Parts: sequence; C-alpha cells; structure tokens
Amino acid sequence: MKIILYILLLILPGQIVICQNSEVNYRPVIKLNIKSLADVLTFPTLQLGIEESLSKQFSIYTEGGYQLYQTEFHGGDTSFITNKGYKLSAEIRYYFLKRMKANLAAPYFAFNFFHRYNQYNETLDYYFKDDLRSYENLLTDNFSVKKSVTGFNFIFGYQFNFRSKKPEYEIVKKSPRTFMDIYVGVGSGNRITKNEHRDFDSTFHERNTPNDITVRGSLLESGLRENNGTMTNVVLGLRLGYRL
Repeated sequence: MKIILYILLLILPGQIVICQNSEVNYRPVIKLNIKSLADVLTFPTLQLGIEESLSKQFSIYTEGGYQLYQTEFHGGDTSFITNKGYKLSAEIRYYFLKRMKANLAAPYFAFNFFHRYNQYNETLDYYFKDDLRSYENLLTDNFSVKKSVTGFNFIFGYQFNFRSKKPEYEIVKKSPRTFMDIYVGVGSGNRITKNEHRDFDSTFHERNTPNDITVRGSLLESGLRENNGTMTNVVLGLRLGYRL
C-alpha cells in the first residue's frame, strides 16, 4: 500500500514537469468519477483524478478515491473492524486524433494499473455437510473481511466537450473547459482476501446459498479467502471533467 502511494506521489509532480516541457502546453483536467459514487459491485467512493497531456495524442491520468459509505449488500451487523476502503489507479492514454488546445475531444485507448482495498464485516448462514436436516439447523457466522485487488485493464474511451448555447448569437459552441469521459475496459487482477473471527470451514460446512445470482451473493463469494487468486476485471464508467 505505502509503495503504491509513493509511486502516485512521484507520478503527479512528474506529470506537471513533463507537460511543461512538452511540445504542447495543455492545462490539466480535473475529473470526478460519477460511476464510483454508486459502485455497489465493489464499494462506493468519492473518486477524483487529474489528466496531464504529454502531447497532442498522449496523456497520463491518475485517480484516487476513499470509500463514502457501506452498502446494504454486505450483511455484517458486528463491529470487528471499521468499514473503510480506497481505490488508486494510473493510466497512459493514446488519443486516436490529434487534439487542439480549444478542443480536447477524441476517442482513446489506455493501459491502466489499479489497486483497491476495503475492509468490512460480513455474515453467512451454514450447516454441517452430514446434517440431513440442514435447513432446520442453520448456523450463523459473523466475521471480518480485508480484501485487496491489484491488476491492470485495457480501456477504450471517448472524451468530448460539453456544448453550450449562446443566445445572443443563437449558435452552438463547444465549451473549452467542461468535458465528459465515457470508458469501458477489461483486464485482470490478483485478489487477496483475509477473513478474521470466522467459524465457517468449507471442509466440514456447507453454505446456505440462494438459487439465483444476486449482488449480495457475488459480494459474499468475493469476500471469502477460498476465492483468492486471479480474477477477470471489467470496468465501465463515466467521468465529468473541468480544465483548469
């Protein structure tokens, strides 16, 4: 964790220095990740980022966020640990079109590195595997989860200017400062999960799980130490940007 923070702290000043010496001196763009505010598939965060252009077609984007609240999809009602989390990411972007200072809109491809961590309290119902009357003898286990995922994504996106109408001329003009950034991507991550205060043992016990696939069930699965290892990561999101 500390190593990743140090890397990001080194990247940010470096971005500014590189851009000041680049062939095109663009102003940085500050962005708010809208999707992360209500991300129930991982955890919701207030996530801000900064993009610095290296040239008309290359830029570096770094982003970080801290968990806002705990969703209802985590079932823990104990207080073994404090619910909290953070997300960090950095990416290098290549824009398919050469951008001008007055118009930074263009489709892009990016290679993204990410790390996220969160901890929370969880609960599950289980029974002994040799129990013939399992549904009448359910046991409840309350425990804590500490989970981190580190990995990379290949991202395709499109950044475009907002349009604003000037009544005095009755024409549509692109705003030079406000942007929207839409993106989708896929990648891979390594998940490391630790469970504490847990009684459930998959060797002797069986979980009481619903037949349908639910958000609650998926989050519970990802919070068990038995599911550590490589995972596929899919991203889809929307950012609002403002050029300084």
